[in-house]
Formats: sequence, structure tokens, C-alpha cells
Amino acid sequence: MSTENDYGIDVSTFLDGDLDPYFRPLSGPRVVAEAVVRRWTTPSGGLFFEPGFGVDVRELASQAMTPQALFTLGAQLAAQAEEDERVQSAHVDVSFNTQTRKLLVRADVHTAAGPFALVVSVDRLSVELLEPR
Repeated sequence: MSTENDYGIDVSTFLDGDLDPYFRPLSGPRVVAEAVVRRWTTPSGGLFFEPGFGVDVRELASQAMTPQALFTLGAQLAAQAEEDERVQSAHVDVSFNTQTRKLLVRADVHTAAGPFALVVSVDRLSVELLEPR
């Protein structure tokens, strides 16, 4: 019943860590995933017209991450995901690798078109959208 266009159409801003230079149309769950990840990489208050938009996970990748801090961050990221009108609910788990200093963010995102998995690897300098591809 759901189609690829239930999520809208966009241009990728995460193709090899940058904007798709060919501006190819993007559809399916990847559209919502990229919109959510943009929320997760925009500093809080970074948009003057929407002060509640964003929490920059890159700033947190260099800090000590306790289990409580990871839980709190997961709740913040889930709340940011649910601010997108296409997202009905999101459950986010965050883990931290002390050797690589990378955060791994795993989310189950539910939309009217169905659920999808969102997986993101984050360090101080980069964000890699691992899933959906």
C-alpha cells in the first residue's frame, strides 16, 4: 500500500559526506532519514526561526559518555526525530566506543508509510549515514 513517494522527494546531503553534486532525486525512507540526521547535526538554536531545532551530536562525541548521558542523548534524539511531521514515533539507542571515540546511533523510526531502521556513526568531525542506504 505504501509507495516510495509517501516520504516525499529530496536531494541527498549525505552522499560521501556531502551534497550530491548531480542533484539526483532521492525518495523512500532515506528522505526522512536525512531530514532527521540534519536535526541531529544542527546545533541547538542554530536556526533563528526555529530555536528548538537540533542537537549537534558531533559536539558530544568528544565528551565522556556515561550510561546516563547516552540514555539522555537517545531521548533527545528521539524527540528531535519526532519533530519531523512524517515521523510518528522514534526509539533511539546510542552507544559509545571509547577506543575510536565514535557514537553509534540506532533508531527505529515509524512513519505513516511504515517503519525503517536508521543507523548513524558519529565522531567529532563526521557523520556517516549507514542505514537506510
